[in-house]
Amino acid sequence: MSLAGSAIQNPSPTSFVQVFAGGNLSAVIAATPASRTIVLGAGTFTITATIALTKAVNIVGTISRQNAGTVITPASDITLFSINTDGVTFQNISFVQFTGGSASCITFINTVVKQDFWFEKCVFSGTTSAGGYGIDNSAVYTNSTNTLWTRVVGCQFLGISGIEADALEGLTVEDCRFDTLTTGINAPQGGYGYVVVSDSVFNNNTNAIILKFGGHAIVSRNHFTLISQTAVLYYSGESAVISSNIIENAGDQTTNTYPAISVYGATAAAGQYILVADNIVVTDLAGHANQPNYCLNIQSNSAANISATSNRFANFGTAAISHPNLLQFCRDNAGFNPQGLITNPFYAAYLGFGGSTAVPVASTNYTVAPCDGYITAANSANANNSISITRNGTTVVTAQSTLTMFPLLNGDVINWGAFTGAAGAVSFWSS
Repeated sequence: MSLAGSAIQNPSPTSFVQVFAGGNLSAVIAATPASRTIVLGAGTFTITATIALTKAVNIVGTISRQNAGTVITPASDITLFSINTDGVTFQNISFVQFTGGSASCITFINTVVKQDFWFEKCVFSGTTSAGGYGIDNSAVYTNSTNTLWTRVVGCQFLGISGIEADALEGLTVEDCRFDTLTTGINAPQGGYGYVVVSDSVFNNNTNAIILKFGGHAIVSRNHFTLISQTAVLYYSGESAVISSNIIENAGDQTTNTYPAISVYGATAAAGQYILVADNIVVTDLAGHANQPNYCLNIQSNSAANISATSNRFANFGTAAISHPNLLQFCRDNAGFNPQGLITNPFYAAYLGFGGSTAVPVASTNYTVAPCDGYITAANSANANNSISITRNGTTVVTAQSTLTMFPLLNGDVINWGAFTGAAGAVSFWSS
């Protein structure tokens, strides 16, 4: 049966509820039993007060394009939906932020753990400078809890910051578009998390992805272009893989100010590892000559196991990699490797690049890092070198006074013994 005026069809126990444009969406949601589907017709639904979702529901539109198809828009600067339940799905809906407003379109407000959310083929649009997000989880972080297993697939965020991801544990973002906005995906405060971002496009963002949390992340197969500051910033004590991304014209706002990729790892504990691999970082768009200061920035106080392999770095302002001596492994990065002859290869207990001294200290173990290389070492002034090299705990060289183009592998440990007098000259060629 149909209800005149409201244009709402009452469901049978196994059917869905249909609402046509102009219908009272808030009333329909309140009256619909949990775990039902609400189908919205084409046209505009204007929301005068935030709709609180406190039961599982699937809300489906007819088609989603910016300001077209099924459109949900606020009458004033308010959030459209607040979620405090499990199991909510939105599909094929265009959400519009209030013009000039700062409220987010959808917020999670749970004070206990909630889980299982889908956003599929939706459009979130707004005013770039106004603030707010398409999907906002910041209140949950403030409430010291978590939102679990949220999937965002095939969505577009246009002129509004995309996803506030603090305490979004199990966030998956796939095949999405983030265009002309301040931040694509942002976890600025912390909280434990697990985030996967793949196969998405970030265009004309200030910062594309900022993840500052005690969690894990995979950022892979994305395309970044015209990012005025940083494409990917990962700042955490856990593990991350940043791989197979194309980053064009990051740092485009100000030359030599922002890196394309920036990582920080708080600890080198087992299981905490950051891998940056197979990315392409270039500046190649006509009319955008500004460059990142670094293609890869290793923050100077990092202590984690960080590796950079098989990247393509080109067109940078300062250097391809900052603080490369903090890397655990560095190989086959075009635009950075090979480094060739290193003038000062010794630093602390390491032999590699980024050092401060040209010769060793007696009776000191030096670990080769982060690259393989070749070494030539002359005898000490008193001709009493006793050079030893261990590889994976096995001694491969012992009691040698000199070395000539000897191959060293990343992780080898070399010691010159208790020589006296001035140390002999050392030449180290890094791969």
